Amino acid sequence: MKKKNRILLLIIVLVLILIISILILNSQKSKQTATEAKNTSTTTYFEDSNKEKLSEMTEKERITFYFSKYIEYIENGNFEEAYNMLYGEFKNTYFKTLESFEDYIETKYPEIMAINYVSFQTEGPYYIISVKVEDIINETNFEQKFILREYDYNNFVLSFQAE
Repeated sequence: MKKKNRILLLIIVLVLILIISILILNSQKSKQTATEAKNTSTTTYFEDSNKEKLSEMTEKERITFYFSKYIEYIENGNFEEAYNMLYGEFKNTYFKTLESFEDYIETKYPEIMAINYVSFQTEGPYYIISVKVEDIINETNFEQKFILREYDYNNFVLSFQAE
């Protein structure tokens, strides 16, 4: 009988140790998640991109904001607004008309996409963003480079690697 009591007591102790270990691990995981949430960038891109708000952003944030507006126009089918962001010489070389630009966009980009930034660099007055465009439905992707030049806050042009 004593032996059975010892085994039972040992099992209870092991179960208690296991429960305590699980509670400690969950607690540490919660703290880690909270720390990661604090370390996550809280930059908000404004719908109203006035100069004051843009002046408070870093260069990278502004350029990323401009690019995100371009992508937003494409996703929403507002091709004319996206077309108006293009650098004039680039438009004349690759897309002489809005219709040719629309054809390119509809052929190149997936209907539902995710954009992942690969790199960001500066060369003189130019900002070069490399992104991975992912087709969420078909699980395919491709990389594309975009070049932006900012003349003043909210005054910029964009061109890209057109293939």
